[in-house]
Amino acid sequence: MITWMQRHKKWLITTIWISTIAFVGAGFVGWGSYDFGKKGGDVAKVGDTIVKVKDLQNQYNNLYSQYKQMFGEKFNNEMAKNLNLEEAALSNAISNAMLVNYANELGLAVTDNEVATELVKIKSFLKDGKFNKEIYIQVLAQNRKTPIEFEDSIKQDLLIQKVKTLLNKFTTTSSQELKDIQSILFSQDKLSINIIDADKLDLSIKEADLKTYWEKNKSNYLSEVSYIIETTNIKVENDTKKSKTQALKKYLKLKKGELQFDNKKTITESNLPFSQENLTKFKEAEIGKAIKPMLENKEYIIAKILQKVDPKPLSFVDAKELVTVDYKNNQKTILLDQTAQNSLNNFKGKDIGYVSRESINNVTGLSDQEAMDFLNQLFLTTSEKGIIKLKNKSVVYKINASKLAKYDTKKDSVVKSTMSNIKYQAAMNNFITNIKTKYEITKY
Repeated sequence: MITWMQRHKKWLITTIWISTIAFVGAGFVGWGSYDFGKKGGDVAKVGDTIVKVKDLQNQYNNLYSQYKQMFGEKFNNEMAKNLNLEEAALSNAISNAMLVNYANELGLAVTDNEVATELVKIKSFLKDGKFNKEIYIQVLAQNRKTPIEFEDSIKQDLLIQKVKTLLNKFTTTSSQELKDIQSILFSQDKLSINIIDADKLDLSIKEADLKTYWEKNKSNYLSEVSYIIETTNIKVENDTKKSKTQALKKYLKLKKGELQFDNKKTITESNLPFSQENLTKFKEAEIGKAIKPMLENKEYIIAKILQKVDPKPLSFVDAKELVTVDYKNNQKTILLDQTAQNSLNNFKGKDIGYVSRESINNVTGLSDQEAMDFLNQLFLTTSEKGIIKLKNKSVVYKINASKLAKYDTKKDSVVKSTMSNIKYQAAMNNFITNIKTKYEITKY
């Protein structure tokens, strides 16, 4: 995923001041953080430039915010850890340090006026449209930064941007390149296709086949985790403080064995009557010990786990409904592949004329998304005939003829922007690779 971002995004502009704005806007909620082993000091040295812990943390925060924007609430610290975001942050920090070294060798510098120009662009520091020093200091204090630290970080980031700007001369695209790339990118194929829909295939399901499938895949069909528990419920009266006190008193008596629980039952995990917070407390509780009163729907629940019953393979009867769905999907896939292969061997498709990557409406029999997926795969293939698999369909195709697209000035901006990004990324990657040998890198 990190590689994907590096290939498809512009060079990540991981500037500290952008990070600060993001933190202010988000109120510190939902952003990434990482404990890098020490609160201060250095993590690496690149040439004459020191990479500090705070630099690494800023890089990590920026990468985290990038993913948070892409994936929303489902992105969390655990996912960040699985993606090795710490290593990516360190790599970015070291790359930036190399650029700083190079900038210093070239004699590049950042003036106080340039820093001031950046400061007045940051809305978090403005009041009535003007820069406000008091707000500036207050916002930085909330982010645990001093004006000197913040302005030094802006200087460094502007210095890095000046080096990157030098690479822009490699990103220009000539008029002839625009024409050549357009002709290939928007080329057309004269196509014959046969769409095979798995849902329309004749599939017979026999009981014996289901049982055989279940026997081979028993471990996939398990009962749910369940608990044998005892509970006592205490309703919350108007006097909530008094109700809580009563619940605690009853809890202590139940804990000591002076009272008996009111109910005993076996309940599956999905049917436990607890909110997420109380469910965590319940699962972490020690078996055989009473759990402190948990508030649920205007009543306190005191519970004790007598036994946790682990999952076990379901009988064929109990698993049959799930087995049927899985077996049917599995057989559909097999039958779809067989039918598509037979169609390819004895091809008789429908001629749909010339299509390009944009011809979504020309592929009847597919939804817009399916047509888009099909055309994207089609124009990446080098085979004259073949099978393109979609979610539950296969498209058997034959390319009867091909032609290059006519030049269209309206598409220049899209092609030019795409090519500039690709060239810039390639230039930056090559530049970083070359200057790696120029500076000694020491990681602490």
